Formats: sequence, C-alpha cells, structure tokens
Amino acid sequence: MGRLAPLRGNDTSVREWVIRDFSHGLDSLSPGLLPDGAAVDMDNAQCHERGLCGERGLAAMHPTAADQPLTTLMIYGQGAAQRLLAADCEGSIYELVDGQLVLYRENYFTDTPLVWLCYQNQGNEVLILGGPSDGLFEYRGVLLKYYRDAPGVRALVLHKERLWVLPESDPMAVQCSAEMDPENWNQSLTEGALIRLMTWDGTVCTGLKVVFDDIVVAKENSLWRIWGSDPTNYQVSPLYTSRGVIAPRSMAVCDNGMAFLCSEGVFFFDGIRTMPLQTGRLLPWLVTITPEHVGCACGIYHQGDYYLALPLDGATRNNAVLRYHFATGTWTLRRGMHITDWLSTSHALYCTTSEGFIAKYGVGTTILGQPAPLRWRGAKRGLDDPARVKQLQQATVMAQGSGRLTLQWQVDSGPSHSTDVQLVPELMTYDIPLYGEGRTFDIALSSDGADVCVPSLRVQAGLLSR
Repeated sequence: MGRLAPLRGNDTSVREWVIRDFSHGLDSLSPGLLPDGAAVDMDNAQCHERGLCGERGLAAMHPTAADQPLTTLMIYGQGAAQRLLAADCEGSIYELVDGQLVLYRENYFTDTPLVWLCYQNQGNEVLILGGPSDGLFEYRGVLLKYYRDAPGVRALVLHKERLWVLPESDPMAVQCSAEMDPENWNQSLTEGALIRLMTWDGTVCTGLKVVFDDIVVAKENSLWRIWGSDPTNYQVSPLYTSRGVIAPRSMAVCDNGMAFLCSEGVFFFDGIRTMPLQTGRLLPWLVTITPEHVGCACGIYHQGDYYLALPLDGATRNNAVLRYHFATGTWTLRRGMHITDWLSTSHALYCTTSEGFIAKYGVGTTILGQPAPLRWRGAKRGLDDPARVKQLQQATVMAQGSGRLTLQWQVDSGPSHSTDVQLVPELMTYDIPLYGEGRTFDIALSSDGADVCVPSLRVQAGLLSR
C-alpha cells in the first residue's frame, strides 16, 4: 500500500511517496482517495502485491491467417485426440491440424458467430453446433449430421440432459429438447417444451446460460430465471432489469455466479442478487462503447479471472481486454487485441481474432507478433495536502528486465518530463533526478520489455509553504 511518511526523524519539510503494492489495479474514482499503487490508466501490465510486471502476449497457433475474421472457437474430443475448430464470418469451418489451419467446410453456415456445445449422444462424444438460419448439426470428427426437427437457434446450452435454445422462429421464447434426445423437439409434458417470456416491452431473448441449477435468460435489457425439473413444472421469474442493453456474449459462468456487461457497466449475478462488479472504476472506458456495438463484447471465466473483450473508444470491433481478478477484486486493461471469441480449458486460454487467427492467450512477449509495451500511470499525488507546494527531488525505482524503462512525471497540468534507464536481468535500484514545483504531481512508467518487473517506486519531494 502506498503511504505518505516523513523521510527522516521529525523533519516534515521533505516527504516521500512509496509504492510497494500495485495490486489495486485500474481505478478511475476520486484520485485523491486512491492508494498510491492504483492506476488511472494502464496497458499490458500485471499488478501484484509484489510489483508491477509486464503482461504475457498473444501467440498465434498457426502461421497463416484465415482469409476472413474468425468469429467462433470450438473444441472436440479429449486428450491427445482433442482438436480445435473455428468458424469465420462467412460461415466456413476450419480445423487446427498439426499447427496449420485447414479448411473443413467452405461457406457452410449462413450466420455467425455459431452456437455450440459438446455432448454425449448414445455413448459417443459429439459436437453440436448451429445458428439461426441453419438449425443444429452434429459433428463426430468427420461428417456433419443435420438435426432435421431442431429449430434455428441463437443460443444453446445443456441442462439436465436437455438442449436448451433460443429459437429463431419465436424470439420471445426459450425451447428445450426431450431429455437425453437432442433430436426430439416435440412439445409435450413428457418431451420438450416452449416457454415464452412475455414482458410486453417488445424486447427479445438474446442470451442463455446455466447458473447453479437454473436457466438464466437474457432479454435485451433484463435477466430471467427458468427453474423446474421437467415440462410439467417449469416456472419463470425476473432477476434484473438494466436501463441499457445487455451484451449476451459477455455472459460468463464463474465459480459462484455469472458476470456480464451491459450499458450500465459490468455486473455479477450470485444466484440471488445482481450487483456491480467494481464497475465504477471502469466508467471512463465503458462510456466510450457505442450502444450499437456493445453486442460485440465477449467474456470468459478462466482460472479465477473474468476476461472481457470489448470495443472501446467508439470502435466497431473488439479492441481491448478487461480482466477482473476475483481474489483481489481488481481490474486490469489491455489494448490492441481484436478478440472475437474465447475458449477455456484446464490448461490454457484460447481465442479467435478478427485478424483470422486461433491464438493462445498469455503466451510469449508479443501480440500476434507486434510489440506489447507496458504502460502504467498512477493517480495524482499531493491532493491530501493541497496547501503545500511539492518540490520534486528524486525517484528511486527498483526494477529488473530487459530493454528500457521510462519514468514520466507531470507537475499540476504542466508539461510532461521523462527519463529512461536501461534495465538488466538482475534486480537493481535506479535513482532518477526529478524537477518541478506544484501542488500535485503524477508518475507514469512504461517499458518496451515484456519481462520488466518493478517491485517498488519511491518519490521524494520537498514541501514548501506559500
């Protein structure tokens, strides 16, 4: 935790700000109330109690990109036979085979992104996939089998041995198959069911997840719960209403609930309540998402973190990733990643990109071959003692890594100044002279080396009464 403390004895004419804990992460709330280790902006940074470190990269899993942006990432099989499949925006299907992206079916589907899940059908593991115009298909590693009676679908989940979908033919309804029979879509008390969510506001169903033991349905600006054991006793109840649009592909089931993005921020449903997920810290970035493109956002839960790809700064495609670490309740931000879909496995986090790649997240030192420089900017300091002028004297940085580390500082709203130091692999202490007088100042760090680590930062200033 950052602290304001005397430099020596009772001499209060010189003070120092010390940051030994960067784990507060990204935060836009009142800068004067933030701990010294909080960041008001960042990129490609890991924020830990043990220091500020460069983030790992995004590594393509094949050398040549698909001709079109990839929009859907799927997995089939287990163990050594496990394989990754992807769909592009033209409906073509690809397989990743021996490090090469191989075309499996060209322009096969009408709509993407596709919906999919893995399923045990009569003792055989199958991949069920489809879309609004084409219905559902079954893939067993070679051929695609068409489910003749299944509806066109906009969302697909598995719950209590039934497929649950949002049928394209009835946009205000949720439909399920017969138990243990994904090809039987008859509607009866002993087979499947069609449940309409009539809210009389003109909104349609857009998303579907299984949370705890219930089906959670997203409409354009609300969440609903369906519970029960079979078509004889299914019931519906409201969970949450938003003033804006809910991004259905941002919905991600976590260990103890579901996270999602809407026009009001990032929220979390814990089975009983829906509450903001430290969303106040993100408002300056979230307000740059245009309402017509919030639906581009896609989320995943992986090893204790919620990853959210989203289109910031008015973009028409995802261009950034927000990451929420549940253990510490902190957010970090990365830019320059055009992720269109996620896939979490027990050993890795994968994604597809609009550049046409299947990639592994958190691997290597670049973003698809492009540099991933670390940037971190702290909140303004000195607001707790605005009557005193701060005369900056020196910064002391403990750091290690490769490449250059740049320390930048600004006094009040004046010009920015910067100094570079050349890092070495061993942990070293660097004393950097500072200059400038004002009532507030802020410090920023940046580096072109992905392996940089900064355990502590100390800023020394004289305090003048004027």
